[in-house]
Amino acid sequence: MRIRAISTVVGLVLIASACSSSDSGETATDNGSTGTASPTTAAEASSETTAPQAPTTTAPSAPPAGGGGTATVTLENGEAYTFSIICGLEPQESAGSEILFTAVSNDTPYGFDVTQFGELAVDSGGLFDGIGSITIWDSATYDDIWAAGSVLAQLDGSEFVLELHGTTITGRGMFLEGGDLENIDAAVPGGLVAECG
Repeated sequence: MRIRAISTVVGLVLIASACSSSDSGETATDNGSTGTASPTTAAEASSETTAPQAPTTTAPSAPPAGGGGTATVTLENGEAYTFSIICGLEPQESAGSEILFTAVSNDTPYGFDVTQFGELAVDSGGLFDGIGSITIWDSATYDDIWAAGSVLAQLDGSEFVLELHGTTITGRGMFLEGGDLENIDAAVPGGLVAECG
């Protein structure tokens, strides 16, 4: 059972609208891809500091409110993922729901989404009000790689927090491999820092 919320669709719409409003569009890397995001361990990270780095993509010149930037998800199992992101930091309505803030990426090989909802228009008795999620997915298949969220926290009694401080989104929670509730016993603690610029 997947825990990805409708925030993925909302995030992709946000990217599409930013790209269409941009004068220059995306800047591709030398190999033609539109970005990079890959897991690294602490040992790999230290060995990569001396290796030449490929050029990174830049955010569109006219992103939605909040601008673009960089997000890093760090898991306590040693994996870390970095993304170029587009942020929406002002409350907005989408599909009948209030989104307080969001950051999305369509990098390869992994995409990324973080969304904090406000009150949902559908009467759920408050059950789904204020839900938030952090999701990393395979950009080729759209299968979840890791996912954390307030829905999982309600199920297993863990803590999930998303906060906006100026133009920085921070978060922490338990991440499920594959976003699959069958992996709940092997959930990994992790954190997010997204600098929206």
